[in-house]
Amino acid sequence: MRNAGYAAVWLLVLVIPLENAILIPGVGTLGRMTGILALAMGGFALVAQKKEIRLHPALWLMLVFVLLCGTSFFWTIDPENTIKRVFTYFQNFLMMWLIFQWCDDEKKVHGLYLAFILGSLGLTYGIFDQFLSGEIVVRVKAYNFNPNEIASILSLSIPFAWYLFLVKRGPVRWGCVLILPAVSLAMLLTGSRAGFVKGLMGVAFILLTPPPGMWRTWGIVIGGSTIAAIVSIIQFLPEYTLNRLLSTQAELVSGDLGGRGLIWSTGLEVFSHHPVFGVGAGTFSKTMTPFFTGPPAPHNVFVSLLVDHGVVGLVAFGAIALTAVGSILRLAGIELRLWITVFGIWGACIMTSNWEWRKQMWLLLILAVTHGANSIRGNTVYVRQINRNVSLGKFAIDKAGRLIVGERSLSNLRNRSK
Repeated sequence: MRNAGYAAVWLLVLVIPLENAILIPGVGTLGRMTGILALAMGGFALVAQKKEIRLHPALWLMLVFVLLCGTSFFWTIDPENTIKRVFTYFQNFLMMWLIFQWCDDEKKVHGLYLAFILGSLGLTYGIFDQFLSGEIVVRVKAYNFNPNEIASILSLSIPFAWYLFLVKRGPVRWGCVLILPAVSLAMLLTGSRAGFVKGLMGVAFILLTPPPGMWRTWGIVIGGSTIAAIVSIIQFLPEYTLNRLLSTQAELVSGDLGGRGLIWSTGLEVFSHHPVFGVGAGTFSKTMTPFFTGPPAPHNVFVSLLVDHGVVGLVAFGAIALTAVGSILRLAGIELRLWITVFGIWGACIMTSNWEWRKQMWLLLILAVTHGANSIRGNTVYVRQINRNVSLGKFAIDKAGRLIVGERSLSNLRNRSK
């Protein structure tokens, strides 16, 4: 029972990249079913252990956001969709609370990173299965996700996997690095140009964060890996998909981004007529219907929030995001680099996808908050010396498996800092 709450949260994070894999009519997705199970297990464990409830300013702000969305029921143009959207936001709030409640040390946070990576690996398997079946020859998708969503999820797993490779030891470490080529190739198979850009951010994190003791040979490793990657892409990637990815720069220069520009401009025009409170939660597509042949997705969190909730809703969302950013500023060294990369990918996701209601977006925010809250701020001299040597690449491992920084072991540095 002691670890039941964390086990429930771990399972939930594992399923989030695969939440659409199973759809049961009248019940919902695999993600919803797992969320209900996690809430039941986590709540029961909380009562059984008489564990103190943990809260964070980000959770209070999220609750305020949910309540603001709920009030839009009184002026919404689509009450049914508004109720559904508010319920979804409330589910995300419960997920965020469960994660923060049961992840009270950094080791558990690392465990959730691993769960997300394993879920992404399952998504990768689905991509390869579809591709090798020969049923899809243009843009590969799997598990009821569209290709852009898949690419976004897989791109996020890249920095998490590399981070665990750097900080973990044993099978977990090498498993994380071995899945990187498969995840990267699966992401390219989706043909998502936005996903391609997000993936490059993850690769940049790898390039700028070499393993301990490899600074001098890192250029050779990267050069060889680049050649291998190019050969693999040419060998396995369909010609149409490759040409589509190569058109990324032209799409960025034109500003059209696959027709998104027209949707955004129309959405901003609607916002100008309802600037304060918007037209109601979850009503973006119905609002756009008169201007398009079918109900379009917003493909942008900010535009969607402005149309649905107006400036008030956008400010409430911004407060949550800023709280998460403030949390990662408590980190240093490789952890800070990790979250700068993740937030860069997250920013690209919310600029090109309608993630305002997706679990993936809120999961990243609460993981940032949780990692920052569990960071160690003591041992100032020790931490500064570690970060200094991290930047200089002064690492070594002795025969006993202890990490040596410069000419001093970590234990000596700790004693010195006390």
